[in-house]
Amino acid sequence: MKSVYLNYTNRSQTAFAAWLLLLSGALVLAVSLFGFQQIKVRNVELQRQLQTRVASEIAPVVRENPQTKKATEAVDNAIRDIAIPWASLWKALEAVTADGIKMLTLEPDAKARTVRMRLIALNHAAMWAYLQNLNQQAALDNVRLISSEATDVGGQHAVAFLVEAAWKT
Repeated sequence: MKSVYLNYTNRSQTAFAAWLLLLSGALVLAVSLFGFQQIKVRNVELQRQLQTRVASEIAPVVRENPQTKKATEAVDNAIRDIAIPWASLWKALEAVTADGIKMLTLEPDAKARTVRMRLIALNHAAMWAYLQNLNQQAALDNVRLISSEATDVGGQHAVAFLVEAAWKT
């Protein structure tokens, strides 16, 4: 017996619908990829703008002329000089007693946290006693003799010397 194959669907319509569905899917995919690429490019651009803005806020560019720079340095030095612990420094220096010692200059350096003193002693023994007394002061550290030289003061033999000490906070 002969078999009969019955196909009630129209093959040309099914093939057309399948192709139409495939093409519409491909079109949606292409549009989606294009949109994703545009979003990616915009994101990179916004990231670059953000980094530029943050960098400009963190480190603002200040254009100073030489006069402004000198004035700024002078203000910074004045602030450092004010921050010198004058009370404890003077207290330590006044506590050191040595006969025959005269202080000529006192030069604090706030940046290095040191003080230089130019002094005159009547003899070497007085100079060494003064250095030993300075070294025993709690407010001072690293007391050292920088230089010394023999000199005459009003016809009398004397020793001029330079001492440097760091102050403690």
